[in-house]
This record gives sequence, C-alpha cells and structure tokens, in this order.
Amino acid sequence: MEDMDFTIKPKQNEIVINKHTASIFIDTGFECMLRNAGIITVVFTGVATEFGVESSARDPFNRGFYSVVVSDCVSSPYKDGHDRSLENMKNLITIINSKELENVWLKLRGRGASNFLLIFLF
Repeated sequence: MEDMDFTIKPKQNEIVINKHTASIFIDTGFECMLRNAGIITVVFTGVATEFGVESSARDPFNRGFYSVVVSDCVSSPYKDGHDRSLENMKNLITIINSKELENVWLKLRGRGASNFLLIFLF
C-alpha cells in the first residue's frame, strides 16, 4: 500500500499569514490586506471551531466585514465545543454548509463578483 501524503501545502500564488493569537486580525496586517483588495466578505474554514475559527470569524463583524463560517468545513477534536461554537456564532455570523456556499459562488461568478475571500485556519 502506498503512503499517502495529507500535508496541507499552499499553492505558489497563495498567501500564508502566521497568526500568533486566536484571531487572524490581531497583529497580522490582515485587515489592511482585505481593505486594500476591496474584500468585504470573509469565508472561514479550518480546525478548532471553538477557538481560532470562532475568534477569527467574530472579528470581521466588529470591523465592518461580513463573516461566513462553512459548518461542514470546520472541525474540532471536541464535538461538544464544536457544536456549541457553531450554535453561538449563529446569532452574529452566517453559518452555511459547503453545498450552500458552492451555490452562492456559482451565482456570484456569473455576475463577476470577487469581493470575498476563503480562509483556512489551523
């Protein structure tokens, strides 16, 4: 049986931002990058739903951006924490699944919209 490599690696044209706190917005220049690119919607996926994902997804709301968390593209080793976090975020952030996101992006692509950014956190 062949060894499979599951390492997540950025493509050559993708930007990697090292964050040092739970939120990607603290001391990273990320907000400036979003504003300079004209991005108003940030779509979050990643690991540690109840920590990095939730912290990062709450920040845009306070900074005038629109946050979306893709519920079936976030995870945690702690199911209770993961479920509680998704439930908590529903009051402030749009929570959708990947199929719903795909449908929205297909509609937007037809209109030439590009003011959104997908973030994978770990």
